[in-house]
Amino acid sequence: MDLPDALIGKITLITTFTVFTVFVIWVNSYTFFDDELYIYKYIPDPQWALLFCALWGLFFIGDDSPKHVKCQNLEHNNYDILSSLDMNQMYEDVVKTIKGEVFAHEHCTDYGNGKWEAQGKKFLILEGFTVLNFKPLLELCNLRYYFVLEYGECLSRRVHRLYDPPDIPGYFEECVWPEHLKYRSEMEKDKRVQLLDGTSPDTLEMVLKDIAALGGRQIT
Repeated sequence: MDLPDALIGKITLITTFTVFTVFVIWVNSYTFFDDELYIYKYIPDPQWALLFCALWGLFFIGDDSPKHVKCQNLEHNNYDILSSLDMNQMYEDVVKTIKGEVFAHEHCTDYGNGKWEAQGKKFLILEGFTVLNFKPLLELCNLRYYFVLEYGECLSRRVHRLYDPPDIPGYFEECVWPEHLKYRSEMEKDKRVQLLDGTSPDTLEMVLKDIAALGGRQIT
């Protein structure tokens, strides 16, 4: 059944407003929750959502930028290559954050049970699909991980994500997967980078062991 454009527009507007309202309430009320309440452990910390919002699209160059490269066989920008991002700006933000000059994105200074600390050190997590393929950022990192997925798993996750602009038919097959294989091959040549299975339940424990080896410990 085809829905009128006006109805689709109203549904989209109402859904967007509802999600935004819930998000604002969640972010602004989380710090006031009593952590002794039973329900507290079921309410996720919004800092990760805020970090996602801060990073999403921040370093992508404009859609109309002449720096963009078109996908082969598709009339669509290739957003899965380094040139689609302002990596120099990201590097500058990271360096300033390390120096304490700015907090370019969301940061957490909470201290309490369950969190990790390292005496005299702070943690800065860099995340991005090509972040380690940019050598200046690669050299800044103490620990380096590259998560890999097989074709089917990667595709099934991709179709449940929303992008702006949205993927067009053939984009995954023509751009996303070939670029992933290319950048992955670069990481496989660098022995400092650990390739981790993105579907393994043991991944977190492996990373925490590496942090512990650097002097980190879980606060109890």
